[in-house]
Amino acid sequence: MVGYYLSTYNGLQAVGMVVFCLLIHCLNTPDSILIMLGLISQMATYLLTGFSNSVLMLFTVRIAGCFGGISNITILSMITKHVTADQYGGMLGAVVSMDVLGVIFVNFVCTLIYIKTLEIYTGIIFFVIAGISFIGLVTFSLLQICRRNISSKPVD
Repeated sequence: MVGYYLSTYNGLQAVGMVVFCLLIHCLNTPDSILIMLGLISQMATYLLTGFSNSVLMLFTVRIAGCFGGISNITILSMITKHVTADQYGGMLGAVVSMDVLGVIFVNFVCTLIYIKTLEIYTGIIFFVIAGISFIGLVTFSLLQICRRNISSKPVD
């Protein structure tokens, strides 16, 4: 069953990437909108997974998460736009290293939380992760607002 689930997850992520490419090329969608779309997609997936009470529901929840991978790719794209060609490899290596360390840490912490909350409610960890995604969305949105306010002020 895990194999089918992962196949569904990866297949829907691929569909999300195709739509992502269409959004970029056809609609000229700004990076900030794509990142927010990805974070909202992740949040929706985690919330719905937390409420899932059947195998069918677990599989169908992945539809909401098909855009979840967009935010990581777009953030990398945004970062690379701000470095020179000489710095590109080092910056990418640093970002990917931090990403890997974050995944290892988060998996460890989430496993501990899941084990401790399993008897209370099996979906608690997914609500926690959705909350973290929400914090990321709010933080990114605030940074975008601050950036726009700074760039719109006249220079003396």
